[in-house]
Parts: sequence; C-alpha cells; structure tokens
Amino acid sequence: MPGLILLRRGVGVGRILEDLELLLATAWPGELENAILYLPL
Repeated sequence: MPGLILLRRGVGVGRILEDLELLLATAWPGELENAILYLPL
C-alpha cells in the first residue's frame, strides 16, 4: 500500500488539496517513504 491519509471531518476538499500539494512540493524525494506523520492540516 503506497500510503494512507486520514482527514478530519468538516475540512473542505479544496483546503485539503492545497495543503497536500504544498507538502508534496516541499518534500525531498523519498522523504515520506516508510514514514508515519501527524500533520495538523
């Protein structure tokens, strides 16, 4: 499984996509592999 993302209810899809786009744009290649992170987005 490549990954799992848990989302809070009530957060707009647009906001979630913007935050994920920022995360992926700033992460180094391989930085998120085999990682478990809590991101209070």
